[in-house]
Amino acid sequence: MRQGLSFHRVAECLYRLHPSGKYYALVKRHGKQIKRSLKTTDRQLAERRLRDFQGKAETLQCGRGRVAFGALVEEYRQTVLAAKDLKPASLLDTEQRLKMVLRKWPGLERTQIGDIGRSDCERWFAKRKAELTGAQRLKSEVNLLKSVFDFAVREGYLLDNPARAIKPVRVPKTHVVPPTRDQFLRLVNHLRSVGNHDAADFVELLAYSGLRRNECGYLIWGEVDFSAGRLTVTGGALGTKNREVRVVPLFQPLREFLVRLKQRRGTVEPTERVMKIWQCRDAIGLACRDARIPHYGHHSMRHFFCTNCIEAGVDFKAIASWLGHKDGGMLAAQTYGHLRRDHSEAMARLLTFSASPAPHNVVELAAAS
Repeated sequence: MRQGLSFHRVAECLYRLHPSGKYYALVKRHGKQIKRSLKTTDRQLAERRLRDFQGKAETLQCGRGRVAFGALVEEYRQTVLAAKDLKPASLLDTEQRLKMVLRKWPGLERTQIGDIGRSDCERWFAKRKAELTGAQRLKSEVNLLKSVFDFAVREGYLLDNPARAIKPVRVPKTHVVPPTRDQFLRLVNHLRSVGNHDAADFVELLAYSGLRRNECGYLIWGEVDFSAGRLTVTGGALGTKNREVRVVPLFQPLREFLVRLKQRRGTVEPTERVMKIWQCRDAIGLACRDARIPHYGHHSMRHFFCTNCIEAGVDFKAIASWLGHKDGGMLAAQTYGHLRRDHSEAMARLLTFSASPAPHNVVELAAAS
């Protein structure tokens, strides 16, 4: 202890550091003393925090901090991940992130979790921050590491989560720039000009319906009801992203496209898939390059659909229901709000009527304003 500093017992398990006046908790668990700063000089607040700390200490199980991190991860897989009932793609993504954390932290898998401190987590974070260019990927790895240690605290392996020392990663908001109608037409026409009609069909279905890639891939003819003017989105074997079935109207361009496609196919069975392929990412990329337009992907066609909805004056709540969002339009408003503003400003410029005489020149107009 530094010269001049001393601890004074003020109550059971409660100590005060002089001369700073800060309170500390000192409890025993399984014959081991555990000391923690209560980070306050207020006696009443210190007593409340002491009770909380004692409750946490009671959950600490003897010797469990000596468990290797690799064993903790395996238990995390069998309990937390299993309980989440993740879709195969999400589960695979989580597994890959777990492997990356272990790979980029040498020796972590064999390290006892009780030996991992806040500074260790901060050093790992600093290293990964320098290695990764995408903030979203870094954020997902950090959140996963925190989740594993939260599980360790919950199960009595640790008192505190050392990864909580890592500050939250801020992900910059992406500014959605969907294809223009001209770019969309050039993309589809190029795909058809090179004979890739399956990819062109896939792109058109994405753009006219707002469906996700997997939802388009699993759509069957039995889910298209021309008489009722709607199609049912089930997502097939994998289900939709939120695992809920929804109904989307057969918008005019969507209906016309499906009618043309059905006529071209001839007789189709209700269980037959509408699309012959599952995805066309590479085909879209090549077509964008050859057509000299910006690079777009499957999800860009969903943005294109939303853009057209906004320009047609559709409210965000309706758009959200068609997209399969369950937030009443909040995400759609945040993502596409700038498109609504741009469209509104463009429409405002069309209003040129006035009872006042028109200014003779720009200078007069500026002076008047």
